[in-house]
Amino acid sequence: MDETKTNPETPETEEKGLKKFKKKEKNLVPKEEYDAMQERFTKALSTAAYYENQCKYYKGEYDRSLKYRSESLVEDLLPVLDGFQLAFKMEPPTKEAKDYRIGFEYVYTLLKNTLESEGVSPVTPKVGDLFNSKLEQVVDTVETSDEKQDNHIAEFLLNGYMLKDRLIRPASVKVFKLKKAEEKVEKKETASKASN
Repeated sequence: MDETKTNPETPETEEKGLKKFKKKEKNLVPKEEYDAMQERFTKALSTAAYYENQCKYYKGEYDRSLKYRSESLVEDLLPVLDGFQLAFKMEPPTKEAKDYRIGFEYVYTLLKNTLESEGVSPVTPKVGDLFNSKLEQVVDTVETSDEKQDNHIAEFLLNGYMLKDRLIRPASVKVFKLKKAEEKVEKKETASKASN
């Protein structure tokens, strides 16, 4: 049997491999140049990533500014909507006032529809609903002895408003508070004062 065929690493094949390696080694870049090139490449990648992140950031800011472009206008118009709503709660005393009211209702409807087309929606909780601090603000509390009413809405006072998914103004409500809880606190306070 011929040993050169069974053993691939014979002296002849080793020499051929070393010659090929030496030829390739001559074509290699010196280590200093390679390190400098590697450093420039890393900086280029870092710079490209930075500018890509900046583009994403500014695109997001631009999209948000478009989405909420009418926020300040809506905030300025909220007192006008409140005025209309408060006026409509009163009954007009004369026929002439009723005729004016019809015109004001038409203007109010136009204003409301325009704001809805911009993405404005009212926040109108119902009496008896559980108080939601994310959408409502407590203006006053009403004492109750019924535990089921505790932390539920007693009276709805003023609309809140959302612009798309952002709360512009929370709804104003009165909330039931359990009377027993307050009495226990008062009893503890008077007991601690008496012991001192």
